[in-house]
Amino acid sequence: MKLSDIMSAAGLTSWAELGLVISFLTFAAIVAYVFIVRSRASYEEVRNLPLDDDAGARSDDSDDLQVLNRGMTVGRTGKSSESSDLAPPEVSS
Repeated sequence: MKLSDIMSAAGLTSWAELGLVISFLTFAAIVAYVFIVRSRASYEEVRNLPLDDDAGARSDDSDDLQVLNRGMTVGRTGKSSESSDLAPPEVSS
């Protein structure tokens, strides 16, 4: 008797079908939750977060200064120049 005969006689095909059905039901539940159950107001609130001035308010002004100065480097000559994150730093010899 071969191993394939034993496995085919075990009737394991129903487990694969059950896994497929459970996966599909989970997917359908997630889609229903996202598009039907969640309220439109919560989506509108999240959608407007980047434009909301109060959401990003900080009590420390030093953080704002660091954000403004990001991308500016000062070389040995003392001149500031904009640097790109993709460009390698210039090396002077």
